[in-house]
Amino acid sequence: MENRFKLLYVDDEVDNLSVFKAAFSKEFDVVTMESPLEAKELCDKVKFEIIVVDQRMPELTGIEFLNQIRDSQKESVKILLTGYSEYQVAIDAINKCKVFYYCTKPWKKNDLKIVLLKAMDFFELNRNNQYLVEKLTVTLKELEVFLYRASHDLRSPITTQIGLLKLLQEEVVGNARNYLDKIEETIFKLEQTAEKISELSRMGYDFLSGNLSVNVSDIVKDVLTEYDDQLRSQRIEVALNDQTKLEFLVQREPMMTVLRQIIDNAVQFVRPQELNKRIEIDLTPNSENTQINIRISDNGSGIEQRHMDRIFDPFFRGTALSKGNGLGLYIVKKVCDLLKWDISFYSNGEDRTVVNILATNSTVLL
Repeated sequence: MENRFKLLYVDDEVDNLSVFKAAFSKEFDVVTMESPLEAKELCDKVKFEIIVVDQRMPELTGIEFLNQIRDSQKESVKILLTGYSEYQVAIDAINKCKVFYYCTKPWKKNDLKIVLLKAMDFFELNRNNQYLVEKLTVTLKELEVFLYRASHDLRSPITTQIGLLKLLQEEVVGNARNYLDKIEETIFKLEQTAEKISELSRMGYDFLSGNLSVNVSDIVKDVLTEYDDQLRSQRIEVALNDQTKLEFLVQREPMMTVLRQIIDNAVQFVRPQELNKRIEIDLTPNSENTQINIRISDNGSGIEQRHMDRIFDPFFRGTALSKGNGLGLYIVKKVCDLLKWDISFYSNGEDRTVVNILATNSTVLL
């Protein structure tokens, strides 16, 4: 026997209940109840796909009833029956109770039947979407675990190789030393790839929700401290223009991830012949301290305009001389999308690259 949708109809007028059941019992498994209080008790025990309720009832109004069953009947499709003049009731029903449809009384069978069939389609669509979301969540979790394990399994032998290579470099002289240097460079690229895969594996719900808010200025300084040796060895000057007068709080780990990738790119693409290698970081909050523009610019090798629409693609490298793995800006874009931060990228193709990030203060409700 075909499974029919369970439909609950609540109305204090007994005649209406009888007419409704006679009209729709062939299409639906109809349950009618005169008392909204008794109907609420039933809703705590039984799940309904569709709930139709009259607005004007002495014990509870339709909206009050729907509010009280909101938790027990989250997935059901709600339909409210109202009088012709009750426009504000209809607005409240849509805004507060997530009512799918409201119909005026007295209702006509054919008109109400069309609404009920639409409600069936809507319920099926939501159920299918929920199933897909659950499947996608499981798949993403499996991918997260796979990426973490892959990066972990890669990094262990890489560390061993680097250690053995260091020992070998102490004993080898002449041209063979050049080969070892090339091997070291290749291993370093592999290590970078493993590190970025590890970053990707961490970008689940915990990555976004489990981080304390920290002043953005302090985060920038912490990242620059991490790169202090590289910046000094390549003689790259960093200018930080911090215009924040108040604390501007953002989630620490996501912002650390974004800044690391951008600074790493700036360091990788320095031009050896440039005498004044420079990275400039500007922190400019808006007047309400609700958003901050983080502008990072450098005078390293730029990206040609013909490649600009692909810079956030995974594994894309803008030039044949690129030493990266093409994951850095992809990770940056992914984090910004997750946190709904705006990001823009500019390069004149020669000696000017600018990244703008518009981030939201994590303590301000917009």
